[in-house]
Amino acid sequence: MKNLIIAGNWKSNMTKSEARDWLEKFSLESIPEHMEVILFVPYTLLDIISGYIKVNGLSIKLGSQNVSRFPKGAHTGEIYANQIKEFAEYVLIGHSERRATFGETDEIVNKKIEAAKNVGLKTIVCVSNLDQLKSIYTDTIVAYEPIEAIGTGNPELPKDVDDMSLRIKEIKNSKLIYGGSINSDNIKNYAELENVNGLLIGMDSLNADSFINNIKNAS
Repeated sequence: MKNLIIAGNWKSNMTKSEARDWLEKFSLESIPEHMEVILFVPYTLLDIISGYIKVNGLSIKLGSQNVSRFPKGAHTGEIYANQIKEFAEYVLIGHSERRATFGETDEIVNKKIEAAKNVGLKTIVCVSNLDQLKSIYTDTIVAYEPIEAIGTGNPELPKDVDDMSLRIKEIKNSKLIYGGSINSDNIKNYAELENVNGLLIGMDSLNADSFINNIKNAS
């Protein structure tokens, strides 16, 4: 049985009380040894979730959804890498929503990767095409997320995902996870693909029961 990364991206959702309820439900389940589960949560929840994971001994890795490309200093509103490192092990960089809504360029993405890696954070970098992939100048886990599949309920066909994943690995030789309308009903179709090392789950990660079902069905 191959090792799998199962990552949940909460995006801009969840209050502290909602996060506690989610964790209480999730903590009742055991995670298969061949899976690495990562939660990418808003900055406001990093502290409380980090503490909950430690106190309760949960087998969950914690990640930030973003990181500043700047060091500490006069950058109002930015959260720099060392601040994230206090709570999290991973950081998600270059999500298509960041690129589209906030104008993040390939240059900005690379600066964020460098900032994260300089403090020992592990990076998962999102790409939607090969041009974005080729712009990444350092080793990282790659999340392939085709634009037309994100939040639409229409994931890319498994065969097409596997073909693209192989092309990405030929260029980058990195772990590859797929994201785009993954849910508990279709996750197994993607988890079994030869060239896919994991899945990035959006909306279906917001409900603890749904996320648990994704993990179970991916096994």
